[in-house]
Amino acid sequence: MTRKELERAQILADELVRRSRGENQIVAVELRALLEPPPSLTDIVMSVPGPTHKERAAMIGLSHQGYYNLIQGVSRPNSRTTHRLAALTGVAEDVIRQSL
Repeated sequence: MTRKELERAQILADELVRRSRGENQIVAVELRALLEPPPSLTDIVMSVPGPTHKERAAMIGLSHQGYYNLIQGVSRPNSRTTHRLAALTGVAEDVIRQSL
C-alpha cells in the first residue's frame, strides 16, 4: 500500500468512527488502530524513563555510541535490546521490531 493509499484509508476509517454507532463503531475504531503507523524507533528509545541520554543509554544497556546509533537509525536493536526496550517502555517487542 502506498503512503497516499494509507492516508486515504486512515481518513476513511476516521469517517467511519465518526458516523458509526454500537458494534460498528467498535469495529471502526479497531480498523483505525490497525491503520495507525507504528511509533518510530527514535520515539520508542526516547520514551525510556530518564532525564538524560546517558541515563537512558545505561538503562537500556547500551554504550553512548550504540544509543545514538539507534536514535539515528544507523543500527537496529538486537533481541536483548528489544526485550529491554519493551520492558522499559511497555511497547510490544513485535512493534519495536517493525518500527523504522
